[in-house]
Amino acid sequence: MALVQRATDLGSWRFAWSLADALRPYMMRRAYAADWLAVASAGLVAAEADGNPAGQATAHRSLSSAYLNRSDYEKSTFHDGRALELYRRTGSAEGQAATHNSLSLALWYGGRLEEALAHGLRGADLCRATGFRLGEAITLGNPGAILHELGRRPVCRSGLH
Repeated sequence: MALVQRATDLGSWRFAWSLADALRPYMMRRAYAADWLAVASAGLVAAEADGNPAGQATAHRSLSSAYLNRSDYEKSTFHDGRALELYRRTGSAEGQAATHNSLSLALWYGGRLEEALAHGLRGADLCRATGFRLGEAITLGNPGAILHELGRRPVCRSGLH
């Protein structure tokens, strides 16, 4: 955490946001909310200073995940919205798919089931379109559970194609 902040303070923008992104899986496993938010925030500052939209998108995704972990669905959704815009700009279908999946979770947990369903299905569609079969399989879990919660069990049974 201190290294990301120090690199940001010294103007080593690319190193700082890349390190912040590399730490995301560790932060996700450990779920140290305050540290995670500090690292992701420093990564966002660095990516913005670097003018790197891909770095900004990854920082927003990390912030979204940290807020999702804290059950702050409004902030999670905000950061995913920013990430989605940036991934669209950079043309990253994989980033868009992951972000739609994350939006699906935040909206679902926040009780916005129809929106959650739409984002989950869009994420699965993007995975399918790019041939990312594992991502498609993982992403379809959310819409299936949401459809079940909405009482649309026949759609669940018939498959989500």
